[in-house]
Amino acid sequence: MFSEPFHTPYDLRFVLFGIPIRIQVLFWLVALVLCANGGTFDAGLILLLILVLFFSLLVHELGHSFMMRRYGIRSHIVLYWLGGLAIPGSASSSPWDVSSSWERPQRRSPWQQIAISFAGPAAGFILAALTILLIVGTGGQFQLLSPEEIFSSGVFGGFWRFGLSLDYDKYQNLYLTINYLLYFNIFWGLVNLLPVFPLDGGQIAREIFLMTDPWEGVAKSLMTSMIVGGVVSLAGFMSGQPFVGFLFLSLAYSSYAAWQQMRHGGGGRPW
Repeated sequence: MFSEPFHTPYDLRFVLFGIPIRIQVLFWLVALVLCANGGTFDAGLILLLILVLFFSLLVHELGHSFMMRRYGIRSHIVLYWLGGLAIPGSASSSPWDVSSSWERPQRRSPWQQIAISFAGPAAGFILAALTILLIVGTGGQFQLLSPEEIFSSGVFGGFWRFGLSLDYDKYQNLYLTINYLLYFNIFWGLVNLLPVFPLDGGQIAREIFLMTDPWEGVAKSLMTSMIVGGVVSLAGFMSGQPFVGFLFLSLAYSSYAAWQQMRHGGGGRPW
């Protein structure tokens, strides 16, 4: 269970589909750094990519919230500098509004939690599928690359190619925007399903381990998170992607610290 990210006076708040949403001001700063990382100085393109990132994260978190609603659980969404959270309970309007932020969430069965965790990546996959249908439906092409083509391309995370019915030289920014949309919702959707905490895949793995071993399930899921996180971190560094390397290194270390705490605390299920 994640704690509510801190509030600032500059956070953007609105309601969508009856779900309260808060955009922490630091989200925009980190999004700017990530989207400008390619070295482009085109302000319009950077803004467009930030909106693509924002929209993709929002769709992901709405997937979680809609599934919570399916099980009668109220939720609110926060997009912040580390990504996004769909949090059970009503949204708090300030750090001092404890009446809603301390609302006790309803108990969820393991299969309900698995469905809620998977609903976020699934929403992104649906968005990517609709984008591909739009590409093909307007006369374009979409093709998955073979393993040989993936390794020879040298593009981290890209295992597809597409073409629009528009000239690439004239609409290069549109091509790049669509590719980012697919990248955020396909590649990072799959990454998010890795059994690493606190990713959705880590939440799913925890529930599966707990169903088979109620007492040591959490410890086993943390060990899995350590191993997979370490392997992905190594792959990131070796492929020239230090961001991925440091990200999964930190996640693997966090899982190790939690595992150590459980060992010294007696282990078992922490609730």
